[in-house]
Amino acid sequence: MKRYAVAVLLGLVLVAVALVRIQGAGLVRESFVLMDTYVDFVLPKQDRGKLRDLLALARDLEGKLSFYRADSCVGRLNRGGWIPSGDPCYPVLRDVIEVSKEVCKGSGGAFDPGYKGRASAMGIEVLEEGIRAPEGGRYDFSGVAKGYIVDRLIERAEGEGMEFLMVNAGGDVGLFDKRQMGVWVEVRNPLGRRPLDRVRLRGGAIATSGSYERGRHIWDPRSGRKVGDLVSASCYAPNCALADAWATAVYVLGLKGLEVSERSGIGALVAFLGAGGRVEVRANRKWPGRRRW
Repeated sequence: MKRYAVAVLLGLVLVAVALVRIQGAGLVRESFVLMDTYVDFVLPKQDRGKLRDLLALARDLEGKLSFYRADSCVGRLNRGGWIPSGDPCYPVLRDVIEVSKEVCKGSGGAFDPGYKGRASAMGIEVLEEGIRAPEGGRYDFSGVAKGYIVDRLIERAEGEGMEFLMVNAGGDVGLFDKRQMGVWVEVRNPLGRRPLDRVRLRGGAIATSGSYERGRHIWDPRSGRKVGDLVSASCYAPNCALADAWATAVYVLGLKGLEVSERSGIGALVAFLGAGGRVEVRANRKWPGRRRW
């Protein structure tokens, strides 16, 4: 049996500079620009031909979930407030809305795709006949879309009989490993050389939110203000959509987010500047790495 060992450095757009290191025979890495970031696919050489199908799926979902395209699923929901159940947009929006509502409720509103706090996902109705949004509401699912797309790629790989696929979408990492050998994931320290932590990932997903690449760009939907008390927040969850949304929620909540995410069964690790500008790290008891409270 072949053994694959992969080390990944998590960040926001960090894979652009080849921070994915591959060891062991049989694996290849291919990088593409998707979702306004670099996306790495790590897969067995014999499955390289399946990349075209995976890329087509990713680009299709990216188009459906775009906040900026008027003809996207999100654009149509924002414009008309109604998506019928027979529409191809229905299952995609249903899934991201359900995740958004779960994290919104679990985080006390620290994550909410309502645009700049002017609406709430909790007001969207997912019905058998369709999806109805409140009149005048605008929604941006960017905080969960990337993770959702990673999940669908992992699902497609499993359905097509692949033995291994790891997707690193600018720091949102999902893994399918039929042999359950696992990969080591290093959470990058944006202000130093040593990683914040190392995690043996055998399933599930890890996602990271932070301000060190793009500056303060994350909004607290409860106040409508930008936040930036933490350097970064990383979350471990059963799937990448949950990890993605919770990473944003924990970043908004700050240190309190460790306890809040733990109550929902989510692992979390945060980095912040302590005395003298030194990076300090804390993690909750659900975090699968080496760090703890």
